[in-house]
Amino acid sequence: SVACVAFSHVSAALATGGMDGKVLVWDRAGRLQHKLEGPNNAVEWVAWHPKGEVLLAGSTDYTTWMWSASSGTYMQMFGGHGGPVTCGAFLPDGKSLVTGSADGTLKWWDPRTAQCTHTFEGDFEFDGSGPPGDGLYLFLALLTRNARNIEGNRMASPLFGLLNWAGDKVLYGYHLLRENTVKGSRKNIEEHYDAGNAMYRTFL
Repeated sequence: SVACVAFSHVSAALATGGMDGKVLVWDRAGRLQHKLEGPNNAVEWVAWHPKGEVLLAGSTDYTTWMWSASSGTYMQMFGGHGGPVTCGAFLPDGKSLVTGSADGTLKWWDPRTAQCTHTFEGDFEFDGSGPPGDGLYLFLALLTRNARNIEGNRMASPLFGLLNWAGDKVLYGYHLLRENTVKGSRKNIEEHYDAGNAMYRTFL
């Protein structure tokens, strides 16, 4: 069965992730283009590169995989989490990516080398809920729903200061990617309110 869906940012392609661990790439007419394999267990989410035909998928087998969606070839595997990878996204410039896990960590990766450059630890709680394929929502929800934990650990690790900076940059970058239209503006406003509501739920 299909567990998640995401549309490409640069084409009409569509990706679906299944409980069988397979990621399928489809064209506008619904024709299967590629079957991407790698994860040994269910796919939790799929996310597209903001500027190209590159696809990410996180799995309950604790790994994240990256493929070229145009050719169907494997590119990288990101391993290191100690639990299911419940959310993930490329940053707007496409030069980094972040993943969140049920193990209570948020990892920052270099997609070219598959090396983890930062690991943020805390009593994170995240169930992966949110709009299908909306990596920005997942990333912001992970931060806002655990704001109390992040604040409590700020003095213990200076790297936690990077979380606030990262959240600001990700949100700003996604806003710039959207067209200057009524629809684009509405989406930006909705995200601000979603983040604010999540923050209120954390403290109330």
